[in-house]
Amino acid sequence: MKWRSSNVFYLIGIGFPLVIIAGLSIKIAWPSIWGIGAILIITALLLKALISKVRFLPRALEEYGELTPVELKLPENPGVEIYSSDVLYKYDFLLRIAEFLSPFSFGNSKPKVVINPQLLQEKGKRFMEIAVMREIERYRRNHQVSTVLHLFLPLAVVAILILSIIAFKIPVLEHLGPFWLYFAMPFIFTLLFGLHVFLWNRSLSAKDFQLDSHLASLFGVKDVKQYIMSVAELERRGEKQHHAPVNQHYVSQRLKKLEQLKQTR
Repeated sequence: MKWRSSNVFYLIGIGFPLVIIAGLSIKIAWPSIWGIGAILIITALLLKALISKVRFLPRALEEYGELTPVELKLPENPGVEIYSSDVLYKYDFLLRIAEFLSPFSFGNSKPKVVINPQLLQEKGKRFMEIAVMREIERYRRNHQVSTVLHLFLPLAVVAILILSIIAFKIPVLEHLGPFWLYFAMPFIFTLLFGLHVFLWNRSLSAKDFQLDSHLASLFGVKDVKQYIMSVAELERRGEKQHHAPVNQHYVSQRLKKLEQLKQTR
């Protein structure tokens, strides 16, 4: 199959709002040369960092060190190359199971998926096959880019709105009055921010349930449930105590939905 990179969506979805914010900030700072210069420098550095980051996601290829080819039996023949890298288990506190490497353009080359050789030996091939297919499907469905932009864009829109009011000297106080501007609006913004984070978390859960369902159709419900429990066990190694009940509830919900899926088949 012909693979297309989704990295351009990061560049557009994050870069374009940054340019608008910079333009509005320059209008506010005008005619201060020092202020405009500082804004231009900061914007250039942010865009340079963004471009450097999206050239190869999630990390630059050279950061993975020596790659060793690995043979795994993947369903549906996804057309990827699988390698292992010792870098993925370099830090005990950082859980890295499998990572889909995405350049800005695939060209005619196959995508690479890098796996953790330590976990391959510890958890077995079926565990790693599910992990690899999960990463492939996440990329196919653009889950990662939609997650990042879902969180970033609404916040960027609010920032642009506030800067526009300041830059164009819109008399908000005359239209709304002191009560709405100083008391009601901060409360409304706080409420909307909480709602935004809540809906964002809900979207993460929905994406995980979609992936669980797809993986169950490839490997079976039993194997996917075992994979989820194994990942939860690995995550608990570096988990803070007060996060444990929340994460355990989330895992239980995923397992419950898989059991319901099993009963409907």
